[in-house]
Amino acid sequence: MRKDYDREELEKNILLVPREVNITLNGKEWIVIALSQRFKSINDILKNINFDITELTKILKSLEKRGVIKIISKEAEISEGSKKLPTLFWKALQTELSTIIGPIASTVIEEELEELNENKETFTYQKAAGFIEKISLEIDNSSQRMVFQKKMLEVLKRL
Repeated sequence: MRKDYDREELEKNILLVPREVNITLNGKEWIVIALSQRFKSINDILKNINFDITELTKILKSLEKRGVIKIISKEAEISEGSKKLPTLFWKALQTELSTIIGPIASTVIEEELEELNENKETFTYQKAAGFIEKISLEIDNSSQRMVFQKKMLEVLKRL
């Protein structure tokens, strides 16, 4: 661990903030958001990314300033991240994915949920961005994949 960064800060978690605003994310910002859904603490993200602490901090501060994320303590994350995703999310996910990959979208979603030992009724908001990224890997065209990810992130923010 780097001595120039507060250990307590590295243990904080990242939480997506639902808001109805249009945002533009660059590739690095999307990576950080996706990793925040897989890895809980900033320190865990740092271990799994090819950015140094300065670059990651800059990205996190930018995302937080724009209202995309909140950097919170583990205790606060427990209550925020345990909210269940509404049916509207699953409908939007299937609709957006179907427009790109066709009628197999529902099967892809169900298989990915099964692979994670999850179901729609108990799936939490905190896991959604990572799930969107995982589902998006089924989209071969990289520009379509990026559009899908952005649309679904907007859906998440509106919930």
